[in-house]
Amino acid sequence: MSGAHKIYVDGRARVNPGTTSHNKFVWQAPRSISLPNCRAFIDSVHLPVSWGTFHAQNQYIYISEQADAWSVGSNNKLYLYETYGTAESIRIATIAPWPYATGAAFATAVQAALQASSIIPGAYSVVHSGSGQGTLTITHAAAAEAFSLNIANREELGSLTTWGTTAISPIALQDASDIMGLRSAVPSTLPNGGSLALALGYTQTYRKIALDVGGYDAATMPIMVAAKLNSGTTMATYAVTVTATTNRLSIATNSAKKFWLWSGEYLNAHPYAFQGHSNGGYAYDILGFRGGVQEGSSSAPLVGQQHLNVMAHSTVFINSSLGMHNDSIGPMGQTTIARKVVVDQPPGGTVNDYHSSLLDFVTVPAGEIHQISFRLTDWQGQDIDMDAAWSLSINLFQKEF
Repeated sequence: MSGAHKIYVDGRARVNPGTTSHNKFVWQAPRSISLPNCRAFIDSVHLPVSWGTFHAQNQYIYISEQADAWSVGSNNKLYLYETYGTAESIRIATIAPWPYATGAAFATAVQAALQASSIIPGAYSVVHSGSGQGTLTITHAAAAEAFSLNIANREELGSLTTWGTTAISPIALQDASDIMGLRSAVPSTLPNGGSLALALGYTQTYRKIALDVGGYDAATMPIMVAAKLNSGTTMATYAVTVTATTNRLSIATNSAKKFWLWSGEYLNAHPYAFQGHSNGGYAYDILGFRGGVQEGSSSAPLVGQQHLNVMAHSTVFINSSLGMHNDSIGPMGQTTIARKVVVDQPPGGTVNDYHSSLLDFVTVPAGEIHQISFRLTDWQGQDIDMDAAWSLSINLFQKEF
């Protein structure tokens, strides 16, 4: 192999430094580099740990808070499908907003919403029974022809863009699924001559909370998280602590009402379950919460399933235009990864990685190199914010194919 066999790249020498960033840039060769079929090894990487704990892509927690008893606010819509004989009706009914003091009063409001504009002759009957939030039982007076009523749940509404002739958005349904017990798929059809029983839940206030970007430790993080939870809450005071022996975060409240933390795993599987917001940008890798929708209360604080992690990234992936993009497959199926770097230094330190292996190469076909693009990403393929320069070297070895 003749000519250059080693390339040194530094982000400070990138193309258009005034308009590009250190995490995503193009290095341009001072002259054309002719190469035979070869293998390229990124054999050394020098990477400042310049990012903090929270950044724009990992700063959100998703919290919902219980409203009073049978209170109904702006999330008050029932998505109804009725049939009567051969006729059908697809409509959206509205429960009158009100802080209903009893289950019976709420049942009367639901009955009025079902009855308004119904195509079924006769009348609906809605009765509340049981303790706690209780159960609503829906029936209909005998009609001359067969009939049915279906109340759509939030899970099925999330896959739709229209309800009848009305355009709907899966993140702006304003549905009453929480209090009606219809957040997920449960039996919700009133058959001809039968009854429909729904176990009631609570109306909830949904809060997508942005934690403050920056670097934190086990002492400063609980203070910031508590301040963000308490700003704009509909409940009493939250308290956030870290247990020294386990290094796990705990979220408690002194309110008589409950709150729920919605995990990233659940929201990825049910992207429209959290009303009024799009999902993503989770802070849970830092905070240590995993699982489904977790319920907290004054008697049962939420405790993280994993320890607190003050590092936003434990590994960094170097993506490059170099090569044929069939030598590696990333965690999310990425094909442009040329090297993984383990972050073994604290914030403010510098990773000096010389751990390239014999198989840590990309295949480069014969030709000429004029430019090489580089991009730093996390395991999901998201850009990593870098406000400091980093560098690497590339070894080129001739290979007969």
